[in-house]
Amino acid sequence: KELRATFRQRRFLIVYWCSLAVYSLVVLWLAAIEVGQSASASDPVGQRLFNYCVAAQFALMVFVLPGFAATAVTDERENQSFDLLVTTALRAFDIVWGKFLACMGYAFLFLTATFPLVCVSVLFTGVRPGEILFAYAVMGMIAALMVAMGLATSSAGRSSRRSVAVTYALGLFICAGFAALLWRLRLLDAGDTLALA
Repeated sequence: KELRATFRQRRFLIVYWCSLAVYSLVVLWLAAIEVGQSASASDPVGQRLFNYCVAAQFALMVFVLPGFAATAVTDERENQSFDLLVTTALRAFDIVWGKFLACMGYAFLFLTATFPLVCVSVLFTGVRPGEILFAYAVMGMIAALMVAMGLATSSAGRSSRRSVAVTYALGLFICAGFAALLWRLRLLDAGDTLALA
């Protein structure tokens, strides 16, 4: 019921269509650049395009999804409907699980909408279907993490603004840590390659 009501809200529709339009324009613009430079690059065009698509999906999961998840409980408090929700026969777990599934529905909708552009990278070769499935599994886990963080801050926070700010700060902190870890692994891999040579 909550998912259906959210899909009818103007805020959701505006964010959904604007973020998908930006995603599509960026990916198509990068695809046009990559096709123009395909003769001079060593990696296949499809692989680079796939990497851009996955990076853009990651940005959607980190920058769009927390805005919905971090306001799930605080909106109930601000609209003064939280007390009514608590007095129902639903357990606290059922309320949180329903909010979690509704937010994961948003993530599923975003991931499904971006799937055709990801599949374009297969046309340029260099990408196997298993890589696409793996990327979507990772995006699903990232979405679950962001939704869980958003719901946690929304449950603990008193205002939507504070919950959203804390969720974005935590998300950026996790992204920075993940980027540092990847950078460190890349340096270790480069060091192993030099040691073998």
